[in-house]
Amino acid sequence: MRKSLQYILFFFFSLSIHSNAQVRLGMKASLTVPFSKNQLIQYDDYQDYLVYEVKVLQQNVSPEVGLIAFYSNNLLFLQTEAFYKKVKTDFEIKSFILDDIFLPRESKETSYITVPINAGIMINEMFKLGIGPVFSYIIDDTEILKNVESFEERQTKVEKGFSFSFGVLVKRLHFDLRYESRFDGVAEDFYFREARQGFRQRPGYLSFGVGLVL
Repeated sequence: MRKSLQYILFFFFSLSIHSNAQVRLGMKASLTVPFSKNQLIQYDDYQDYLVYEVKVLQQNVSPEVGLIAFYSNNLLFLQTEAFYKKVKTDFEIKSFILDDIFLPRESKETSYITVPINAGIMINEMFKLGIGPVFSYIIDDTEILKNVESFEERQTKVEKGFSFSFGVLVKRLHFDLRYESRFDGVAEDFYFREARQGFRQRPGYLSFGVGLVL
């Protein structure tokens, strides 16, 4: 991650020394398809008897709307965005405790302000190839299994990832295809009996966005 930021700073300073470079601001919207596999975790009690079984079923990502800033000298570019999105993760829950009564499925909804930073090269002043880090700041989050003893969530406030992007610039319109690989798991901050026992599989996200800059 540190090397990636260094590369981005290098791009930024390279752009800044060219007189024809300029910053353009605008609005952007995108649609995202998540890629995550079903995962299963089993939770035991202090006598090593199976008490709960939790399975990740699927994720859904809301349409994303936000701001875009584009900086280019027609050879290199730096593009950053800030947009709002909500990720819904569905879980299937089985209890092996006879007197337990709760829904077999629960959904966890997490709202983010996501900031992808991409830097790269321009090809024929029209095509963009970029890479860079992605920072997702959690602004709201719901919990599952709130009534289960010894179970808790210790959610971090910032999730990190890395993205690769390909874009087409047509006058003031930006068409971007981006793949993001998340460093954090789908729900890795679950704790049971004070031990971290979450879903650590790293999800991926493919998004297509359209931006309009001034």
